[in-house]
Amino acid sequence: MRFSVYAIVLGIAAQPIYPHHHQSTTHSDSHQVRGPATSGSRQKSLDMRLVSKATLDNLGLENGTQYAGYLDDNENDKHLFFWFFESRNDPQNDPVILWLNGGPGAASIPAIINELGPALLGEEKGSRIRRNPWSANNNASLLFIDQPVNSGFSYGGQAVNTTEAASKDFYPLLTLFFDRFPQYQKQDFHMAGHSYAGRFIPIFALDILSHPDRNINLRSIMLGNPHTDPLSLFKSAEPMACGQGGRPAVLNGSQCAALKTDMDLCLDRVKTCYRTKQCEDRTEACGKALHANYDRDE
Repeated sequence: MRFSVYAIVLGIAAQPIYPHHHQSTTHSDSHQVRGPATSGSRQKSLDMRLVSKATLDNLGLENGTQYAGYLDDNENDKHLFFWFFESRNDPQNDPVILWLNGGPGAASIPAIINELGPALLGEEKGSRIRRNPWSANNNASLLFIDQPVNSGFSYGGQAVNTTEAASKDFYPLLTLFFDRFPQYQKQDFHMAGHSYAGRFIPIFALDILSHPDRNINLRSIMLGNPHTDPLSLFKSAEPMACGQGGRPAVLNGSQCAALKTDMDLCLDRVKTCYRTKQCEDRTEACGKALHANYDRDE
């Protein structure tokens, strides 16, 4: 299902995307960009493969240019897929927004068709795509990157097991993007995302700001419903739902009592996982317990 939906969206680019190790015949607008990104030994192994450059007007999505391809760290066999849409308004002056989904390990590309991208899947069965009138693309250029390695269309020979390791991969390849598109280096750059991007983005931003010679004009980060700190998240669940967060309660008395019991148990479990660094099973179970209290028919 995932790839059937993606195939619809990839039709925007008018050609398929091929990993580096595949032999392919590409569209005439497709080409590879080679060469060092910036100074330094590691940067010499960085390349960008611009697999597709196309306009959106052939699908009725208005005039505009998009680019899709790979940011490659060939020495370490790590390849991040990106998709970039120039602003509908004023691409020479509008800000650039990077969007990341969470997971960890969730591809960012689905946001193009079901969140803030320029296109939406058709509402009727059999229809392909339609223009998204509410897209952030109205006033900003949008950059979507599948990360970490091996999420979505990104691939590589080495697994990424920590957020910090993902950041070490991400910074040089993001720098490569701005090196290949120097017209955006001086424009305001904002990093946005939701869910586990609440962990990715602050760490990525700190890494960017730690480089005084960066070519990235980072101005802000934007986090929606972020999974930044599970302890704070589950600690606030019962007060927020039960009238202690400045708004009327949305659960009744018995539901609130059950939620408090569940969340107290979750807090104990999550505190333990902070020590072991193995939190996925515990936070997933706590999330299900949280949602179950909203589903109670009482």
